[in-house]
Amino acid sequence: MESRPPSAPPLAFEDGALDFLSHLLWSASREPGQGRDPMSRLFLFVASPGGGFLYDPRAHALRLRREGDCRLAGGSAHPWADIVCVARGERMGRLGGAAQRCAAAIDAAIVGERVARFCVQRGVGCLLHDLRSARPLHERLGLAPTHRLALAQSVDLARFAQASHAPSAG
Repeated sequence: MESRPPSAPPLAFEDGALDFLSHLLWSASREPGQGRDPMSRLFLFVASPGGGFLYDPRAHALRLRREGDCRLAGGSAHPWADIVCVARGERMGRLGGAAQRCAAAIDAAIVGERVARFCVQRGVGCLLHDLRSARPLHERLGLAPTHRLALAQSVDLARFAQASHAPSAG
């Protein structure tokens, strides 16, 4: 199935990077085969130079949550995007605190592995963050108190910026 670019205000990336993010989010949020869908208990966010966006997998769209540079490396000229998995506390059912954290970690690991595999297969750098260093994302993305950061990954989109600004042969 072919994906289309996310519909949202500008992420402040080139078209090639937007197309890559579109395919990455589509791939990360889909269940390849049988089994439980980890996205049922997670939100997926993109923190970009253009803002913080909530990914809507049903509409395959990005919804602006916060304007401005929401990335961990906010203000950096380097074209990174942070892919952030957030546990939806209200979707954890009757699980207690420790069980909620464990379930969220497992769900986020599944999505994070999909993101990493997608990047590696395409030769794009991907960095997993220690959640202690990722805490500023909670405020930058405007998350509710019941939402917990479960995973944060940065994806290096420099290759797309370089390709679009390369001098033309001629």
